[in-house]
Amino acid sequence: MNQASKTTAVEQHFIVGLGASAGGLEALEAFFSNMPVDTGMSFVVIQHLAPDFKSLMDELLTRHTDMAIHIAENNMAVEPNSIYLIPPKKEMVIAYNRLLLRDRNPAGMLNLPIDIFFHSLAEQVREKAIGIIFSGTGSDGSRGIAAIHEHGGFVMCQSPESAKFDGMPNSAIATGVIDVIINPNEMPDVLQEYVRHTNSFLGDLSRKVSDPKLDIYAPIFDRLNSTYDVDFQFYKPSTVGRRIERRMALHRIQTVNEYIEYTLNEENNELELLYRDLLIGVTQFFRDAEVWGYLAHKIIPSICNHCTNEKEVRFWVPGCATGEEAYSLAILAHEALTEKHKPLNIRIFATDLHKDSLAYAGRGFYPASSLANMSKNRIQRYFTQHGDDKYEVSPEIRRMVVFAHHNVLKDPPFAKLDLISCRNLLIYFLPDAQKRVLSLLHFALKVGGMLLLGPSESLGDIKAEFEPVDKTQKLFVKRRDIRLGQNIRLGNTKFMPKSGDEILKGPNARQGQIGGRDINLIKAYDTLLHQYVPPSVLIENSGLLAHTFGSAGDYLRPPTGVSSLDLLDMIHPDLRMAVSTGLQRATKENGPISYGGIQVKLSDEDCRIVRVTVRSLSDYKPSDYILVSFEEIDRVREASVVQPADAEVDDVQTDAQAVSSDHVKHLEEELRYTKENLQATVEELETSNEELQATNEELMASNEELQSTNEELHSVNEELYTVNKEYEEKIIELTQLTDDMDNLLACTDIGTIFLDKELKIRKFTPAAARQFSLLAQDIGRPIMHLNKNIEFDDFHGQVEKTLNDGVASTYEVRNKNEEWYLLGLHPYRNDKNETTGVVITFVEITLLKKASMLIAERNEELQSFAYAISHDMSEP
Repeated sequence: MNQASKTTAVEQHFIVGLGASAGGLEALEAFFSNMPVDTGMSFVVIQHLAPDFKSLMDELLTRHTDMAIHIAENNMAVEPNSIYLIPPKKEMVIAYNRLLLRDRNPAGMLNLPIDIFFHSLAEQVREKAIGIIFSGTGSDGSRGIAAIHEHGGFVMCQSPESAKFDGMPNSAIATGVIDVIINPNEMPDVLQEYVRHTNSFLGDLSRKVSDPKLDIYAPIFDRLNSTYDVDFQFYKPSTVGRRIERRMALHRIQTVNEYIEYTLNEENNELELLYRDLLIGVTQFFRDAEVWGYLAHKIIPSICNHCTNEKEVRFWVPGCATGEEAYSLAILAHEALTEKHKPLNIRIFATDLHKDSLAYAGRGFYPASSLANMSKNRIQRYFTQHGDDKYEVSPEIRRMVVFAHHNVLKDPPFAKLDLISCRNLLIYFLPDAQKRVLSLLHFALKVGGMLLLGPSESLGDIKAEFEPVDKTQKLFVKRRDIRLGQNIRLGNTKFMPKSGDEILKGPNARQGQIGGRDINLIKAYDTLLHQYVPPSVLIENSGLLAHTFGSAGDYLRPPTGVSSLDLLDMIHPDLRMAVSTGLQRATKENGPISYGGIQVKLSDEDCRIVRVTVRSLSDYKPSDYILVSFEEIDRVREASVVQPADAEVDDVQTDAQAVSSDHVKHLEEELRYTKENLQATVEELETSNEELQATNEELMASNEELQSTNEELHSVNEELYTVNKEYEEKIIELTQLTDDMDNLLACTDIGTIFLDKELKIRKFTPAAARQFSLLAQDIGRPIMHLNKNIEFDDFHGQVEKTLNDGVASTYEVRNKNEEWYLLGLHPYRNDKNETTGVVITFVEITLLKKASMLIAERNEELQSFAYAISHDMSEP
């Protein structure tokens, strides 16, 4: 049983992850104030908390919900209708319906607790996962909600205008996967409606997706195909069905026919949203650290060893989404090439169907959460920071990647590739489509090229054509060039790589014709060229041989070793200097360039006197083609004869010495000019390099310090804001409690004085003020310094005794007006039961007597009433 199935067997209810940071307390209070207690959902709150702060969130939320609130503990089970709060200094994940805690990343590393929990929630709960982003700064949570979306879950976000800090909501919205953007107090209704509809759909989903053709969705597929040129009938029914049912639940649509009508309505944007939903595109820089570590240390450096100025290294990333994986490959290649001092002659093709994703990737701007798996050194080396949360890919990395729209099911592939990274793309296709894509990838690779697949993907029927490099990492190498069976038709397309002969023999080629020209006429052209054109060669402006005429082959020699079509590599050595000089002049001057009297020794018995003519075949420079002709002036039978005595030879335009002199003079001028420029350039570069190096070192040091300080301040600021907000709530409670106490003391007729540990007055009631002649400014004065209006000889001693012994006592005393009071001395105890002061109370005995008399009167009345009742009951 795989992990997903285990989770499904254990988890039967929806789990809601709520990510909040600065300003999130108000949003959470509004959310839970409107959320019923019996929804059957669990709620896990992930906050940015200060490491040394005891959160008051549980106390504050208790006033807004009757659900049970728990501070999460390791291995705690997640129950329905309960709220779980992440504790300080911890990161949290969920596995098999239990919360697992671990210590937070060490100082200096980016702290993204929301992303971490959301990723685990997506993998464990899948379509029953719900992610909600509330107020906060930064971009934490934006990658996590993408993972929830990828696994078929539901994603909501607080509207930026209602958030105290809109950084996190805006980053979440920028991912393009948010289902609902709404105020926190309105979220519970939407959430309950979604859960209610989804539960009814999930119970019926397996029956609906059992048909591999998904005929019930055919009208939607036809519209998608005509609008976006993508046929989703070749995608797995389970994937497509869940996505469509999810969209139906989101819009509270009950039947497929209703949703088809809703989708086909051009007034809304549902077709585009569904298209984006079906093209699952979730990626991250260096996602799956083990795979990227293997590539970085063993594979990429080996491939880059073969990179030269002439030989380009080529990678391909089909289904690149927003480009993080392609840029990750570029970074590894750049590291390997610079370490080995190799030229950056590399091209990485990154393709996808979704044009908006390609546009996003082309801009090269990413939030900080995308870089969570990267070291600080790589971030500083290959990215430029913009503001607090935006990072731009460096130009040198951006130039290595080419983004293009490409349908891997129908478009022709790239060719001669060294590496293809096709991870987690095949899993969404039906078996026939998988076979076709794998055949296409095999064709695109050169022999020895490598194919990287996802952990749940395999080579299927073509595994014999690959050698496994590492089965654990799903990396394979192409064994040989062989044409695989690619007769799988997908829609109206069929891809079959063909040679030129196959194209000519195909059904579109007419017998006896090539490109509409008669073959006999073409043969006649060849005969005329052979008879009337002197031995010549036609070359491209790059020097590569394009065509030969007549017996020009007599003057060409194939080079030893690696084959080459460069004319200077193939020309006879006796003609090389003349041809080289003529080519250089022909590219700069108009008209033909001729050199005659050149002796060419073809064999011991064959020595010829040849005139070489070089002419450009265009009236402007540079020319696309250049014609080099070899005209035989005479033939010398003896190899020792240098110059025949023929009159025609006397008329040659120049001789070998002139050719040599012209060539040397031209080379000397170029060399002198090059040396002068090179020397000046070297001097300027040396000076600039020294200055830049010093500046760069200073900037790097400053940047590292600023980066570290900025991250620390950013984290501390968020944590302090959360702490401050919770303290504000407590202060409000305490202020209200203080007001209550003041009003109570002001209204009571019982005289009360509060003394601190030094027997100084802290607070008193108006009744006490009359007996001790107290004024407001007496607060803080020792009780012994005041004149009392009562007769109590050892008053100060008894007060001190109460403070020291902690034992209460009561006395009858009278004031100077002969009024008697009951005076009490009580110890003032704190929450630790420690005596930290004294409370003095006194009540006028007359009042007590009056109270006693009232009680006695009431008692007599009750007795009389009871007697009357009993007397009435005794009469017949």
